[in-house]
Amino acid sequence: MLPSETEKTLGKVLVVDDDNFTRQLCRTALERHGFKVDIALNGQESLYKFNLLKPDLVIMDVNMPLMDGYQTCKALRQDPFSRDVPIIIITGMNDYDSISKAFKAGATDFLTKPISWVILAQRCIYALRASRAFRALREQEQGLEMAQKIAHIGSWDWKISEKAIFWTEELHHILGFAPNVPRTFDQLLSTVHPEDRPGLENLMQGVFQNATPFSRDHRIIRTDGSERYVHQEVVVTADSKGIPTRIRGIIQDITDRKKNEQEIRRLAYFDSLTGLPNLVFFKESLRQSFTSRIQQCYMGIYFIDLDSFKKINETFGHAFGDQLILEVAKRLKSLSGNLFTPNDPMATPMLLGHAGGGRFLFFINNLVQREQVEDVAKRILGILEQPYLLARRELYVTASIGICVHPHHGNDPDLLMKNVERAMYHAKELGKNNYQFYSPALDKSAEERLALESHLRKALEKEELLLYFQPQMELATHRIIGAEALIRWNHQEKGMISPGHFIPLAEENGLILPIGAWAIQKACEINKTWQQAGYPPITMAVNLSGRQFLHQPIVEIIAQALKDTGLDPQYLEVEITESLMMVNVDESIEILKRLRNMGVKIAIDDFGTGYSSLAYLTKFPIDILKIDSSFVFRILESEGALAITSAIVAMSQRLGLKVIAEGVEKTAHLRLLKDMGCDIIQGYLLARPAAPEDIAPMLTPKYFENIEHGEQQEN
Repeated sequence: MLPSETEKTLGKVLVVDDDNFTRQLCRTALERHGFKVDIALNGQESLYKFNLLKPDLVIMDVNMPLMDGYQTCKALRQDPFSRDVPIIIITGMNDYDSISKAFKAGATDFLTKPISWVILAQRCIYALRASRAFRALREQEQGLEMAQKIAHIGSWDWKISEKAIFWTEELHHILGFAPNVPRTFDQLLSTVHPEDRPGLENLMQGVFQNATPFSRDHRIIRTDGSERYVHQEVVVTADSKGIPTRIRGIIQDITDRKKNEQEIRRLAYFDSLTGLPNLVFFKESLRQSFTSRIQQCYMGIYFIDLDSFKKINETFGHAFGDQLILEVAKRLKSLSGNLFTPNDPMATPMLLGHAGGGRFLFFINNLVQREQVEDVAKRILGILEQPYLLARRELYVTASIGICVHPHHGNDPDLLMKNVERAMYHAKELGKNNYQFYSPALDKSAEERLALESHLRKALEKEELLLYFQPQMELATHRIIGAEALIRWNHQEKGMISPGHFIPLAEENGLILPIGAWAIQKACEINKTWQQAGYPPITMAVNLSGRQFLHQPIVEIIAQALKDTGLDPQYLEVEITESLMMVNVDESIEILKRLRNMGVKIAIDDFGTGYSSLAYLTKFPIDILKIDSSFVFRILESEGALAITSAIVAMSQRLGLKVIAEGVEKTAHLRLLKDMGCDIIQGYLLARPAAPEDIAPMLTPKYFENIEHGEQQEN
């Protein structure tokens, strides 16, 4: 809610805080809402500026040098002008004693850290509104009724010598009383919510015993049973002996404000999908939990990342992914609730959070043994690997978990979150579906990764990237009819770097786009060179990454490469994975149709490992299926792998598609695949990926003539 024009022109705020960063954030937030803001660096300076500026509202921190917030508030209240000026105290503590001390010092309101700047601005707006209404109440009785209706404020007045008290019609409306209800103080107190009544009664004791005024937000229960939030301010008049003779109060309905604050807090600190704390709230709770850790005990911090969640999201859609996240959250909530029983004397503070996507955060405090930290991780893995039944699909999902132990791995939440995330990535590097503790060695690994990325950015211009090729042999003729182009990196200092190290890195940082475009151009160029050297024409296969296929004008890039090199399109084949094909079916079909219309061949790589429906094979304009090597490796000893491979070959024949079997390493593989009717093989039996000059001799027609009759080519 934005302030009114009056608040824009008269809303002078004095911010008192010794921390420059907090002062500037506060000033920016309030000025954005139309307040004029002045600054005081400490309590003593605020006393001088208060008299000079006459602000409409004061915001001050509790912890300051020279004079803390409580002392400063008491001193300000000695100034008659400050009687109607709201003072909001900001504290990092949320306990009853701290809050009570703030009100006793003369504070109007309080806020606890971390500060939501939107809520702070709203508090200022409502505090000024209440302050001005209260001033109008004292100065202009005639305008009271209208002012109360506008601000939803009612007032009451009790002369203690009389049993009955007076209250306004607006208060009658706020409390929901019937017209004939007795107007007594007990009746007024009876509306207070049972959970809030003890605190209000304690404040009223201060009124009767010490003539102490107070300000309080609390809930009321109306006679119709509905619950409302109100802000109540109480002042007291005492006789010469300090004995209260008259008590007056105003009550403002702030239900809408409270709902807005709760919604703002929910949006700022909680995940909208799961309702769990987000990263901001989690880190702040982590910081606060440090102080509650029992000495000699451990705190375990866990970073949980679902394996292949992005792939599941892309295959089945975001709605399906959201349902999976909700089910995972449900399981983790159940686990956290069962780690310790409520009656356990070692009951342990813990918190579960959601960091977006397939990522969850969890900490558990006061574990007696370090082994318990590890046991929690095992239980998390166990509960998550159970099958999920979503949208009539049975799905198995694993997770990788990073673990940090406080205080051994850091005392700062940001550092701990950085370290636990590194540990999680290490778990993924070790094959996923496991947990790993953070160790300083991971920092070195991260530094090396950054250095590798920096070098990779210069690898193209330094001509360190190479294309190696692995031949593909037609089983019917034993002739090489194709080759797959594979990117290699010959680093000037480190030598050959495995594609498994730099290709994922290029995918993450976007370098795969220029590298992929270069690979297409270079592969066409080398294939044309072989043809010009007199070798029989073969098909050159080039892999397309997800970013290339869907986020780059891939058709135009390929067309330009063919034009520049003069290669006939029939001698170029593009390979995309089965799961990539399913990310956006309609767009994928359109791109593949355009490529096929150019004359380029289309192959589906790693077939059998993705999530596609076989029905889609009839919709996609494809020419070739490549059976994943994981099946071919096991066809000699696994009946399941043999059955799947045989079924893929048979299905491809019925659909009129060629089949390439990857990972062929033995002549026994070759013979078995040939008996099945497989068309083409690729693997170490023929050759490992090699430089163009090493592959060229293999293109001669009789090079592999006798391979079926011996093991001489095996590596």
